[in-house]
Amino acid sequence: MRKLATSLRTALKVLPKSGTPLPSKVEINWISQKEMSRVHQEFMNDASLTDVITFHHGEILICPKVALQQAKAHGHSYEQELLFYALHGLLHLLGWNDHSTADRNKMHREQSRIMRVLSGKC
Repeated sequence: MRKLATSLRTALKVLPKSGTPLPSKVEINWISQKEMSRVHQEFMNDASLTDVITFHHGEILICPKVALQQAKAHGHSYEQELLFYALHGLLHLLGWNDHSTADRNKMHREQSRIMRVLSGKC
């Protein structure tokens, strides 16, 4: 998790500058699949399991078991998947959304751009 924290501190420097400013405090919490489904139902009226939920006050919820499953399915590391989710949450805090296919694709491209910068491939 130390590497994730370091990557996120670096990511703060390369996040898009336009949009809503980040809250003064951002908190990332790891929650179980059961809890993620409960929160998803309570706040978004959708009981399905999801990977990351962001609250505009600065809280990002991530489900590590989903991250592990998705990392295996996509052929990359667990740490990369966690970082991708955290970046997703940060972009939401900056005002990005993924409600439409076009917005989701735009957000995904931005997350990928940041991942490339963090890995030194840009």
